[in-house]
Amino acid sequence: MRSTEGKRLGKGTWLDAPVHRSCPLCGGMKHQPLSGTMQHRLDLATVICQECSLVFTNPMPTEEVYSRFYTDAYSHYYGHITSWPTRAMEPQHVRQWLDALETIRPLNDLRLLEVGPGRGQFLYWARQRGAQVVGIEPSRDFANALAKEGLPCFNDSLEHIGSDRLGRFDVIAMFHVFEHFYDPQIALARIRSLLSARGLLIIEVPNILKPYRSLDHYFLRYVHPTNFSRQTLCGMLAK
Repeated sequence: MRSTEGKRLGKGTWLDAPVHRSCPLCGGMKHQPLSGTMQHRLDLATVICQECSLVFTNPMPTEEVYSRFYTDAYSHYYGHITSWPTRAMEPQHVRQWLDALETIRPLNDLRLLEVGPGRGQFLYWARQRGAQVVGIEPSRDFANALAKEGLPCFNDSLEHIGSDRLGRFDVIAMFHVFEHFYDPQIALARIRSLLSARGLLIIEVPNILKPYRSLDHYFLRYVHPTNFSRQTLCGMLAK
């Protein structure tokens, strides 16, 4: 499934009029260039903050352009991940997360929100164990694919969807999603408002200190404006 809108708009649309920004973690303005190329040749500069060592894209497209990329073009560049995997058994990485959760609290009747559910594996198997699941997915194509699988999903962004439509959750999960947010601090504040009093937050992100494959042509991505290490992720959560 691929978006024709994404094909028509092309690369140049997503690189127009980039804006410079301060460090998303510490607000610092001193940055060291790290790379000028990215996956799919959606090339923006990546820098490292000289104050706190956070690695991030700078300059960035405007928030309006970046948000439109997700609704109009994301499935064109990453549509291969919508293919539905086998349901014969829980994938190992999903089973590990669900088993870990069940050591803390039972999944039965637990309210669970996944932001950016992708293939929907985690939502599907969490529901199989009794959880009440919901997804938030900004891509129209991806949200439609999840709906066809019978997985409840809002086609919207975390930052814009109203809390009256969601309520509060016992668990909020983001697997390789937190690095996608235009402003991670705004996203965290939003997530905190959606967590119940004893709610749990699961975050899994790529580790910039252990990049897989080519840094310039694979690991660094237009859709990853913030690249975390364990230190900078913990710093962002503490803040």
